[in-house]
Amino acid sequence: MDFSKLLLRPYRLYAKFGGRSQRMEFLLFSVTTTIAYFVVVVLELAGQAEIPVFSLAMVGALFAPTMSLWNRRFHDFGIEGGWIGYVTLSAISIIVWVFGSADATDTVSFGYLVIWLIVTIIPGNKKENKYGKPPA
Repeated sequence: MDFSKLLLRPYRLYAKFGGRSQRMEFLLFSVTTTIAYFVVVVLELAGQAEIPVFSLAMVGALFAPTMSLWNRRFHDFGIEGGWIGYVTLSAISIIVWVFGSADATDTVSFGYLVIWLIVTIIPGNKKENKYGKPPA
């Protein structure tokens, strides 16, 4: 699969929680959305916005594609997508950490980072599992 298709696949499949996703798709989505989010946050901070309207809108718009991609990535390992709940709580804690006190969420944020690294680095099952064939 070429670069542009991999980059756009999470947006096309935003409501598809079944199936599997490969590492590169997950990594590209994570990196591009993180860069875009930090650009929006920096622009809002530079403009001294009291309410971070654009970053909140971005989080809302990316919620479904992010959750479905995490779910499909867990499926690639043969893990039930229900683990997405921990990831969601961790992501919320990171947002709180960025805009609030770092003390309350350091442990959860570290846990999110560890899970993200595992999901990004370790390859999924090479064989077909109960969630389908390996991604092409």
